[in-house]
Amino acid sequence: MAQTLASHCAVVADDGTTWTMAVDALAHHWLKAKPELTQRVATAVAAAAPSKWQRRLRFEAATDVAGTPAKEEAAHWAERKRRILDKASQLPGVQVLCKRLGLRIDPDAVHWPERSAEG
Repeated sequence: MAQTLASHCAVVADDGTTWTMAVDALAHHWLKAKPELTQRVATAVAAAAPSKWQRRLRFEAATDVAGTPAKEEAAHWAERKRRILDKASQLPGVQVLCKRLGLRIDPDAVHWPERSAEG
């Protein structure tokens, strides 16, 4: 859970000793509901950062946090899905089926399989 929360944060300021982390609304709600998660998120962030970048963390709520790992991953998968759908729509067999049967590819019906805990 701490890694998931950390993926909804982005560094917005660094004074050399403290990173100010903007936290999206969902993650900020979780942090307020379970204060012990703040330390777990700090530990997860520290584990991912090189030792020269170790800082204390200060969390602040933000309405639209840009550049979080969660948003970057979502954008990556959305772009990948768009490219796959574009390629699929160019396949001759798909084009024939769509034309003859009046079908279309519904992007909202295409879903990625759930990932396991191992990634």
